[in-house]
Amino acid sequence: MHAGVQSAAPARGVGATLALALAFVIVALGLAAPAFDGVFLSDDYLYIVNNAYVHGLSWENLRVLVDPWGPPTTYTLNYAPVHLILHAAEWHVFGPEAMWGWHVVNALAHAGVSLLLVALFSRSGLPRAAAVFGAALFLVHPANVETVCWIFQLKTIVALGLSVAALVLHERRPGWAALLFALAVLTKITAIATLPAVAVQAWIRSRNEGAPANWAWIGVWLVFLAAVSVPEFAAFQRQADSRIVIHEDVLVHARTVVAIAGRYLAMAATGWGVSTFHEPAPATSLADPWWLAGLAGLAALAARSVWALRNRREEAVYWVLAAAGFAPVSQVFPFIFPMADRYLYPILPGLIGGVLLALRPGADWLWQRAGAWAGNDARRSAAVVVAALLLAFLAATSRARAPVFADQDAMSMDSALNYPDGLQAALLRARHAVRVGDAPAAAAAYRRAVELGYSDLGVLVGNPAYARVRAHPDFQAMLRDLADRDIERLSRHEEPDQSELMGLALAYTLRGEPATALRLLERALALEGPFRQQIREQIRVLRAQHPDAGDAVGPS
Repeated sequence: MHAGVQSAAPARGVGATLALALAFVIVALGLAAPAFDGVFLSDDYLYIVNNAYVHGLSWENLRVLVDPWGPPTTYTLNYAPVHLILHAAEWHVFGPEAMWGWHVVNALAHAGVSLLLVALFSRSGLPRAAAVFGAALFLVHPANVETVCWIFQLKTIVALGLSVAALVLHERRPGWAALLFALAVLTKITAIATLPAVAVQAWIRSRNEGAPANWAWIGVWLVFLAAVSVPEFAAFQRQADSRIVIHEDVLVHARTVVAIAGRYLAMAATGWGVSTFHEPAPATSLADPWWLAGLAGLAALAARSVWALRNRREEAVYWVLAAAGFAPVSQVFPFIFPMADRYLYPILPGLIGGVLLALRPGADWLWQRAGAWAGNDARRSAAVVVAALLLAFLAATSRARAPVFADQDAMSMDSALNYPDGLQAALLRARHAVRVGDAPAAAAAYRRAVELGYSDLGVLVGNPAYARVRAHPDFQAMLRDLADRDIERLSRHEEPDQSELMGLALAYTLRGEPATALRLLERALALEGPFRQQIREQIRVLRAQHPDAGDAVGPS
């Protein structure tokens, strides 16, 4: 009899886990479904469509993808071979046409991450129901729609999933945990946030439970991270020519970092404030509400983190995980778009886990009081109803947001509505001016876009839609100014790659120096890279247009 009870319990546990996994999969697919018929968007072209190395699973492609100094690393400005190999596998299965397949993969991976969070939260001492609720909150959170519905963001989902699995396994299977951490970092470098979290986890559990800290394995994590950081830093440095400045005043810059933290905390707590291509204004005033809110929120989290560390509470692991996840996107080193919904994806598990563990003593007390007052059944029913209503509201909000990521214009419009003075709004004004043939207005709008970080000279020159305005003196002057800027920027690279040489060639062509442009294209053709066919075509066209310049550089 006793043996039968023991064998039945694991079976029920496996059944419950499978049922929960199925529920998470159904919800994830349902929330992302409005984007399933969408197209490749924005950075999808950089990582997938225009990256020939993910268009096949040949051994040669795989060799180049894992090479820390290979063309894919310099082209994407990241050393993330696992990410690109995953896209190569998707391209092999779905090709460029079956868009639903790419989206389904993201949704299934997101459901898997959510299920792993149940294991992580439970291992940290949360009751099963609380762990499931926290994971479900992550599953349906509106800020995660961008990550799930934007194809190239598979890297963020997979990196977080591998990181969570490493945290779950480190105590009992440290070797496997180290391998998962390595794969996470090779998927997206921001997975480094797991390293301080696992160190805190090991210290707390070794002190409280006598569990093995496995410091030697954490040392392996650190050594691997140091090795991978070398090619990653080298690739990232290629962006150094594009100097992004939040504000020249260092105090305004610092306040803006805090204000961004405040915006993320509000987004995490409410789902409010989501947008594509965030461009919040700098916190120039000491009375800026986001700076004040961020200051209060960070102070509270810092105080709670210190308290949890001093008392060796498991919740400290989550506060450290959230803080480490925020650090790379905090804008201490600024990006063109200083915020993104997807940047919150690896931060949310830390915030959710930390809050649930911090609230547990009060929740336990309230649970006991409610049981004494209304009875266990009523207490349980009320909790289920409240949780279900909250999750249903967030799920409906997320599903309504998914269509934004089915179309590039929808993404631009979403950003323009939230940031009417931002880059996407300027580009929309420019494109409208092009459509109606207003060249001066188009040139002015593109100049504003360039001030905000736009640099795609190739689109302005090569797109047939711009033929109506391209010959106008105002538009020509804008193109020359942009060409001069690209030459000044790209010429700083001692060893430019194919795409950079192509950009230089285009700029010199606009400057009326076709011979220089041809020499640059010949250099690009001699390099290993994914653009050999495009380069040959550009050389052919340029030779046809400027036969004398072609004689100066020899046959192609």
